[in-house]
Amino acid sequence: MTSIAIFGNPPFGDALASLCRKAGHQVDLFEADAFVNVLPGDLPLFDKEIVIDFYHHGDKSMALWNLESLIAPTTLMLTSALPASVTMAAYDMSDPERLMGFSLMPPLQKGEVVEVARGLQTSDATFERGLRFWQSLGLEPVEVGEGPGLVRARVLACLVNEAMSALAEGVASARDIDTAMKLGTNYPHGPLEWGEYLGIDTIYGIMNGLYAEWHEDRYRPHPLLMRMASAGIRTMP
Repeated sequence: MTSIAIFGNPPFGDALASLCRKAGHQVDLFEADAFVNVLPGDLPLFDKEIVIDFYHHGDKSMALWNLESLIAPTTLMLTSALPASVTMAAYDMSDPERLMGFSLMPPLQKGEVVEVARGLQTSDATFERGLRFWQSLGLEPVEVGEGPGLVRARVLACLVNEAMSALAEGVASARDIDTAMKLGTNYPHGPLEWGEYLGIDTIYGIMNGLYAEWHEDRYRPHPLLMRMASAGIRTMP
């Protein structure tokens, strides 16, 4: 049994916590940003063997710098690599070798894929330890190159961002956009429905990270997406 702390809001944190508990691990679940503005000793983290964060907005590198100050030097750090590459997320850490990136798409069940990524400074020992953990949950780790969103979430966020553009320009209603994509392309969910489920703030975090890294217009977050994320709105207008 491994002692784990997970920082994540629905649908990410609770889905992973449930899978970890089914695998026999001991899990404490916290809000995604609960570690950002606290001091050592404010959270029961020092005895955890693994900490996992789904912090998808704000300054990821500074957030992980603070998380690192709360945990033991031997604790494995696994970070959801949606808003930033693993290397950039580890920028302010004193020991970036201990950080491994990943991406999961809830809901979760055994046999599903977990994308994993190394930063430029991620050690082999960290990576191997992370692989063993994901395998203990019955997931299939697939190594991909680092970068905001990794593979699935990156493509999906771009789709949601484009659908948001169509909505803002009055091309169709949110419901009709989703219906057109589900029936016309056989998607299991419409892009705006996906955006609501994963969280507008998460989609904005991915797009903002992609734009910050590449500075290409195709990755520029749509103003409606930015406004909704800033306002904390989770449902489509």
